Amino acid sequence: MRAMRSLSRVTVGIALLLALVTACQPAPTPNFDLTLDPVSIALTQGEAKDVSVKLERLNGLTDPVTVTFKGLPADVTASPATLTMAGTDSRATVRLTASATAAIASSNVTLEGI
Repeated sequence: MRAMRSLSRVTVGIALLLALVTACQPAPTPNFDLTLDPVSIALTQGEAKDVSVKLERLNGLTDPVTVTFKGLPADVTASPATLTMAGTDSRATVRLTASATAAIASSNVTLEGI
């Protein structure tokens, strides 16, 4: 019987230690991921297409996120040029427009969020 009491005290002690270690870990940093849907588009001269910017909020992020397009070809614009997604937004639409005189080109465009 004495050995049994001793074992249960050790078990409780280990459980308490694990709970303390878990409680002392820092909280994850709020962050986000951005994706574009569709991930690839083709525009002809004078054409405009809507794309969807998807914002996945991670670790409790509630701050607004400002999104801009980087690397658009010359004479291709995004409207709005800068997009601010409020604390509860997860999706927004941006119109990409190629001017009538846009040069034929291929470009890797990135989304930058801050």
